[in-house]
Amino acid sequence: MSQMNRLLRTTTTDGLELQGFIYHCQARVDRAVIHIHGLCGNFYENRFIDSIATAVLEEQWHFLSGNTRGHDYVTDIIRQTPAGPEYVQIGGTYELLEEAGLDLDAWITLLAGYGYGRVVLEGHSTGALKAASYALHSGDDRVAGLILLSPSDDCGLQKNLLGDRFEATLGHAEELVRAGRGRELMPADWFEYPISAQTYLSTFRPGSLSELFSSCPRSGRRFKEIASLTIPVLAVYGTENEAVTGPVEEYANLLSAHVARSFEIEIVQGASHSYLGQESRVASVVQKWLQRTFTVPEQGC
Repeated sequence: MSQMNRLLRTTTTDGLELQGFIYHCQARVDRAVIHIHGLCGNFYENRFIDSIATAVLEEQWHFLSGNTRGHDYVTDIIRQTPAGPEYVQIGGTYELLEEAGLDLDAWITLLAGYGYGRVVLEGHSTGALKAASYALHSGDDRVAGLILLSPSDDCGLQKNLLGDRFEATLGHAEELVRAGRGRELMPADWFEYPISAQTYLSTFRPGSLSELFSSCPRSGRRFKEIASLTIPVLAVYGTENEAVTGPVEEYANLLSAHVARSFEIEIVQGASHSYLGQESRVASVVQKWLQRTFTVPEQGC
């Protein structure tokens, strides 16, 4: 394939066709950063993607930003079947988070076909939870590190929103799924975004990846799995409207007390959850982490 910046498509092992865009470094390197968008996002929405891509190329990494099956709120995705291609409707409203690893594996495998066998997974918000969960549970030794941009405490935020209604709400979703009505939407005031019963259950059931960065005491798993990561990790937070419970500094201190030395936490003062207007600052944080964490080849981009 020609080494040029281009739109890419990959197919998951369950037949879903996903789109993304790759920025090729001109150096002969076998490594790439793969960006995974957040809840109901997509591979091109956030402006910080452009800034981080530039910084990554300067550090002699390729950079790919890819869709997952949960891109946008509701979306038609081509699925390959033995009878031929068909459209299925998924998006963030209907996705099952336990299937997220299939999407990440598809992008990593595609890049392996280019000869880029070593990747750093970068995820934003819920995408950071997907990236961390993949690193924890896939056993994929192609993943050399993680960049987690504003990993969200979805469980804690939802519990704060609903209070004593949380368990009943989860039970309602479970009843709908059991009755074959999993695609029915939950009441609008029960979650920030449109969400189906099957997705709500997938997101907030005990043991879900929504608990990975949660201060939620329900399961007693507070940061336990995250603490077991052995690869280098960078977690970045803003200070405004972040998707965590309580002040960011307090949350970061709590997280820092549970993780290994290879897990770095950076706070970008004045930045929001989407880093709007602060794109160059978050890109600088990522670039400096790559510089001190990985050896740079002699050849430039």
